[in-house]
Amino acid sequence: MSNSSPTNETLDDLRRLAEPAEQHRLQSDTELLELYVAVGDRGALEALIERYTPLVASVCSLTVADRNYAEDAFQATFLILISSANKIRRKASLAAWLHGVAYRCGCRLRKKRHEQSLDESGEAVVAAVESNVDPLVELARRINLEALDRELEELPETLRGPLVEHYLMGNTATQIAERMELTVSAVEGRLRRGRHALRA
Repeated sequence: MSNSSPTNETLDDLRRLAEPAEQHRLQSDTELLELYVAVGDRGALEALIERYTPLVASVCSLTVADRNYAEDAFQATFLILISSANKIRRKASLAAWLHGVAYRCGCRLRKKRHEQSLDESGEAVVAAVESNVDPLVELARRINLEALDRELEELPETLRGPLVEHYLMGNTATQIAERMELTVSAVEGRLRRGRHALRA
């Protein structure tokens, strides 16, 4: 019978897992939201913000071409999360909720920007020319991505959530099932119905 003791590497891993930041990283959206709402756990909130920064930043930058306005939309999205966390009914669908908030914030700021400056599609073309990108390709890409965000917003949250998680965040059906507390077959079904609805 071997009398093995834990290695330094194992002990380091255990210490790391005991740290609050690492524990938050492993928790679900629902658990983190409940921690923040119940006891104001700032670490839980920071973990959610870190988790969804790429998604929110992408939606904001695609909706508003101007970098400053996109940053304003980004900040507004997370301020709304902070103030409305206790009102989110489907906590397991936080990705879809944030996508919607980011898109609406971006649209409001884009409208404001249009009233103050030149049309954003024209500016996108100018930026593309300056960066040696085919301006028509860049404009078509931006229009298509904006149209996708707009169409996603028209879908019910049960379909929008898995689509956002899979196509915008890169999660597999298995990962989505774990995060949204569904079966894998239910997620795959929602992805199929969501794709069909977008095509329609």
